[in-house]
Amino acid sequence: MKMLSEKVELPAASGKYLPNRLVKASTTESLADPITSLPNRQHYHLYKQWANGGCGMIITGNVMIDRKCREAPRNVVLDETNEDDLQPFQHWADSMRSIQSPLVIMQLNHPGRQSPLSVTGLFSRPKAPSGGAKGRIRLPGILGKIVGRLAIRSPSELNTDEIQRIIQQFAVSARLAEAAGFDGIQIHAAHGYLLSQFLSTSANLRTDDYGGDRKRRRRLLLEVIDAVLDSTSSKFVVGVKINCKDYSTDGLEKENECLELAAELCQKRIDFIELSGGGFEEGLMVSQSVDGNGYEFIRPFSERLEDAMKKNEKPPLIIQTGGFRTTKGMETAIQEGKADLIGLARPLCIDPAIARDLLSGMKDAAPSENIECFLAKSLLDPALNSLWYQRQIELLSIGKDSDPKLSILYTLSVTFARCYIWDPASLRVSPILLALISAGAIVVVCVGANFLLTE
Repeated sequence: MKMLSEKVELPAASGKYLPNRLVKASTTESLADPITSLPNRQHYHLYKQWANGGCGMIITGNVMIDRKCREAPRNVVLDETNEDDLQPFQHWADSMRSIQSPLVIMQLNHPGRQSPLSVTGLFSRPKAPSGGAKGRIRLPGILGKIVGRLAIRSPSELNTDEIQRIIQQFAVSARLAEAAGFDGIQIHAAHGYLLSQFLSTSANLRTDDYGGDRKRRRRLLLEVIDAVLDSTSSKFVVGVKINCKDYSTDGLEKENECLELAAELCQKRIDFIELSGGGFEEGLMVSQSVDGNGYEFIRPFSERLEDAMKKNEKPPLIIQTGGFRTTKGMETAIQEGKADLIGLARPLCIDPAIARDLLSGMKDAAPSENIECFLAKSLLDPALNSLWYQRQIELLSIGKDSDPKLSILYTLSVTFARCYIWDPASLRVSPILLALISAGAIVVVCVGANFLLTE
């Protein structure tokens, strides 16, 4: 495990190193209180385990930059309302300080149109590059269309002033993350969230300065990066997560755009680029690798990216995340120049110390479970896997072991409902629940009225 155990210098942040090449990739925890949106003891306990688990870098679950715009009710939020009390975030950062000395990175995100009814409620809509029916998310299959319309409202289009505010919100959150003791942030521009939506030809139908050709569609991301760099110190680590593939555009076309974007990112003072693919609409980000050597759909792009990166004297480090299970596959990716760092997510939800065992040679493969459903597989398999692992995270956060036998029924009925329909702790009644209660009340009234009339 020689290469995996190597110390790695970051190219932009002055004097910062990773003790090894393994990265704990971002995983949505959904552990925050839905009212305060603050990190708590569950976060501290969970991340202390991961920090002691051996990875050279720890990236948190996506932290929202605006409490009105969240991906799920229990997301952590860091915005201007936290300016005067950063103590919960300081405790969170401190919980990751260990003898392993990993870099502590906060992922910042805005969900855009991927904000469910459990967050928006009945009287507000998600924000997106384009609004109305054409701008709404489209989940796969007939069931996907039904679920999409029930669980996620059609978005409203962002105006220029709102876009400028979002840029500043990213900058404020980055500045506060640094003040709280985090080593850096990762800007999430993948998986179909807001910044990824602006990059997409299918989600971004604008014709102004933030839509249309490639240059205008990536303008928001580049302005967010500039604002973050201006608001933080030269020692603060800045990374970006991007999609190199999705199903809404031709694969080669998307790769070409991503290469152009990577070339522009190399001109910025950033330290790493994490490669991923897909989103809610495609499910690529939760697909399984057959051989444990990384996602197949990233490999062709990473080869082209390697050639492009050679043109830069000190390019950002490349993280490949997803599908890696064997140390042989990880070492091969690094040796062949397809990655500088290897991201692990699902294995750490089952065994938080697996990185230490892989680095020491005690184990040569990471654990993995793949949950399958008997119907609507294109929709339910990705959702089930994401929510199943989210439940494993919750178990670890309260001091329990992961549960590989966790049932699909529990995952669907409890975890799904809490994330997308209604969180009982949120004090907000879901429109779906409200509609069911109203329908029931109407039935009762009608039956009662009919009974009285027939009497």
